[in-house]
Amino acid sequence: MALGIGGEAMKIEPWVSLEEIAEHLKVSSDSIHRWIRARKIPVHRVGRFWRFRVSEVDAWVVAGKAGSGRDVRNGVKKT
Repeated sequence: MALGIGGEAMKIEPWVSLEEIAEHLKVSSDSIHRWIRARKIPVHRVGRFWRFRVSEVDAWVVAGKAGSGRDVRNGVKKT
């Protein structure tokens, strides 16, 4: 554990793999690869591997940046 401001212990969030983040989001790994190529999803390169922080990806989803171009509330394509 790392020490934060004031010397209190901070829990460090682990990195997860592409396959793990795909499972977390219930999407295919192909979708994750597509979002990486389009520079849409928050991702970090560690050596030759892509790594993710679940909290960053969850914040990205909540912010509405993972949208498919459709407004799921009424099925209308966003402009």
